[in-house]
Amino acid sequence: MTRVGTETGKYLVTFANALPNNNYVVQITGKGAGSNGISNGSVDGSLTYLVAVKTTSLRIIFNGSGSSLIDVMMGNVVIMRVS
Repeated sequence: MTRVGTETGKYLVTFANALPNNNYVVQITGKGAGSNGISNGSVDGSLTYLVAVKTTSLRIIFNGSGSSLIDVMMGNVVIMRVS
């Protein structure tokens, strides 16, 4: 998982091996840095589905306790394929 450029709270997960399709479900959690330890992760909703969810990568975002994006010191992503 790498941060997208200098954009706060936006990350790219790149798969070592491409998936056969983009039919997968994700669970995203994280730990905010500093005093804002609360973090909510999700697929990047500011992008279209086919831009955010690909067979080779996944674009995700993290929010703090409010709606503002935050960088995280730990991000966890679980991907489950749907048959």
